[in-house]
Amino acid sequence: MGQTLTRALAAPHIGKRPWPVPGPQNTLADIEGLTVGCAEDAARATGVTVIVPQGRAVCGVDVRGGGPGTRETDALAPENLVDAVDAIVLSGGSVYGLGAADGVVGAMGAEGKGFGAQARFAGVPKAPIVPAAILFDLANGGDKTWGDAPPYADLGRRAYAARRSETPLGNAGAGYGALAGALKGGQGAASIVAVNGVTVAALACVNCWGSVVMPDQRAFWAAPFEIDGEYGGVAPDARAFDAEEWGLSKTSVQPRGNTTLAVVATDVALTPAESEACGADGVGWPRARDTPGVRAVRRRRCVRTVHRRSHRRRAARARLGENRRACG
Repeated sequence: MGQTLTRALAAPHIGKRPWPVPGPQNTLADIEGLTVGCAEDAARATGVTVIVPQGRAVCGVDVRGGGPGTRETDALAPENLVDAVDAIVLSGGSVYGLGAADGVVGAMGAEGKGFGAQARFAGVPKAPIVPAAILFDLANGGDKTWGDAPPYADLGRRAYAARRSETPLGNAGAGYGALAGALKGGQGAASIVAVNGVTVAALACVNCWGSVVMPDQRAFWAAPFEIDGEYGGVAPDARAFDAEEWGLSKTSVQPRGNTTLAVVATDVALTPAESEACGADGVGWPRARDTPGVRAVRRRRCVRTVHRRSHRRRAARARLGENRRACG
């Protein structure tokens, strides 16, 4: 998500700080104007996270994996009418969780927020644009006997009402019922401030199938990227292990089982196409939560995927440019 209101680049920082550093909160809240709301249902062992920008924000999306569950992500394509969103919803509950966006849309619509056509059609209400994505937490032991009344629309309304400038972490929001392999999953966040003053932040709800820690040790796979002990400062053991040693994965390893929802935000003004391209940069994620068949070849596949996608994206944009020139 790139906010339309750009913070001026702080040129005086250049040369004074040799390395990028985490933001003041090291969370999504380090992007000015973003608020995060969370709501949980302890009995159901599930929850919802809502991210709301101050004013509408440019947004792109990149959907991967074998079992995606999304709402209104197609509307974010650069060639489509919608050029900004009013909120983003992340939810537990699998397909039922997509209903969380209904609660947020209703609440925002009642406030008069959203994409509007009033200039052309009198009496037409605004339509809040609220893309959503879900993770699978239906088998985590919570009471899911909700019949024909899933709790997610209400959780969405509650999360929207609870939004604030701080970012809840751990057992919060959509990460409340998540399981990261055999360990408890949850909601995490981080931010980085570049030497030129640009801030990039991310929020993720991790419900992965593979292990987030290395075999027979407490060190995270992401340990090489740790800054200032933010992961607990546990260094990996210098030892070899078998490529098929899955460690603390879920009960049976299987492909297409991961769910990791993430929102990446920056204070740089982006176009919809640029925002979409930033989303596609998530191909490095397999290093952080390994999946069957990925570990041994993850780098090679990532490079090839980037090359193929970049080639197709460049060709599509070239054709789009030719069409625009023809129409003009």
